[in-house]
Amino acid sequence: MKEESRKSGIPIYQVDAFTDETFKGNPAAVCLLKKHYDDHVLQSIAAEMNLSETAFVLEEKPFKESAAFSLRWFTPKVEVSLCGHATLATAAVLFYDIGISMDEISFETKSGTLIAKKDKDGILLNFPIDDPVKIDPPHDLLDAVGITDFKNMAYAKRTKKLLIHLLDEKDVKNLKPNFELLKSITTKEEIRGVIVTASSQQYDFISRYFAPWVGINEDPVTGSAHTVLTPYWSKIVGKREMLAYQASSRGGKLIVRLTANNRVELIGNAVIVLKGELYLCYIESSFKIEKNRKLIRLQNPFILSKSIAFMEKEGVEIVAKLMAVAGRTAPKAKGEDFIVIKILDDTEREKLVEGMRKTSEKIGFKFLLRDANNVADSEKVILVGVKGKETANLDCKACGFTCAENKKTLVEGYGFKGPLCAIRLVDLGIAIGSMVKVANDLCVDNRVMFSMGVGAINAGLIDTEIAFGIPLSAKGKNIYFDRKHHK
Repeated sequence: MKEESRKSGIPIYQVDAFTDETFKGNPAAVCLLKKHYDDHVLQSIAAEMNLSETAFVLEEKPFKESAAFSLRWFTPKVEVSLCGHATLATAAVLFYDIGISMDEISFETKSGTLIAKKDKDGILLNFPIDDPVKIDPPHDLLDAVGITDFKNMAYAKRTKKLLIHLLDEKDVKNLKPNFELLKSITTKEEIRGVIVTASSQQYDFISRYFAPWVGINEDPVTGSAHTVLTPYWSKIVGKREMLAYQASSRGGKLIVRLTANNRVELIGNAVIVLKGELYLCYIESSFKIEKNRKLIRLQNPFILSKSIAFMEKEGVEIVAKLMAVAGRTAPKAKGEDFIVIKILDDTEREKLVEGMRKTSEKIGFKFLLRDANNVADSEKVILVGVKGKETANLDCKACGFTCAENKKTLVEGYGFKGPLCAIRLVDLGIAIGSMVKVANDLCVDNRVMFSMGVGAINAGLIDTEIAFGIPLSAKGKNIYFDRKHHK
């Protein structure tokens, strides 16, 4: 490695949170950043760490002299708005290793200001409450989780968590959810995680937490889930302070407390198990694309690692951008451009998946569920459509109308609006063909999906009259073949 690459090392830790034993509790990575990095770099680091969450804390002034920090959390797939165990892990690094002298520090996050302070029982975190409200049970989801009977069900709107109160703690411990089936189910409320809970002889309550939608089948110990569990169980047991246990294979315990100002305090320990440096460097990617006899050479930041999956993801992002260029420069009638192209980030992709599932429920097309799962598993997705009802003014009548009649007529379908000028639709087909050719030339698996366009328009992700989607994947097997058909 070059010497200049070594100087750019990022301090990184692995911490077991909500435990006082190594290899128990919930492991999180913590990166101490001295400068801002693009989101895709942070997401790639989280994918490389491959833990349920990686925390990124930004230095505004020297860490040891500061009491306020900026904090973000990423799973291997997406950024999340709140994560308890990674916050605890971050506080443990700052208190125990960096040696911050203050007893209390604050983090500015997407969920507002979070407080961490030293406590006689460990580290105390102060989080916003998320009091769940009772809802009707989604029976398909219960089947996927493996639940046949339960006491109560409630939904936490802020964190989008579904809480299911089971009859006995043995029922909680013995559950074996079908995670692939769980991801394919459409529900009325958007669900990002399922909490199962019951009373316990040893603790005030126990729980488990499943979140396959964000790339975590089962989280070992989940702080954010306890912002839902604490107000729920406080009403049942009549206590404001309780001892909780999350019954995952690693297990973890914490003290939870409902404060007078309706916030939740979580108290737990953490153990630093690994400390090192993460190096970023530039690896030249020479995709040989011949255009006007000029060789385009691309550079992109990669983590110096043996992780092929990581480099494949970065490569797909580059291909997506090249496809957007191909679609933009594709021939168009009369040189008039009404094509809209959009590359979705991970958050928008989640929204698209949810839009496709809701659209399937609304119009009854089950294949949208299959396609939504493909989109969720793709490294990148692109939307392409036609904006407006402007005609080519050729009066060719291929759309079934004169140009004047076309402009005055409006028919709406599942999300598309027509009639549209046939010439503009030909332009769209040429653009899609040009984009797909780039993907094929660079050996990136892809598919053109009508269902993605419908879901994207209904979810407000693209402002066009008609749209299609192109998901991209680089895996050992093409994920768009051998797909289960939904009748």
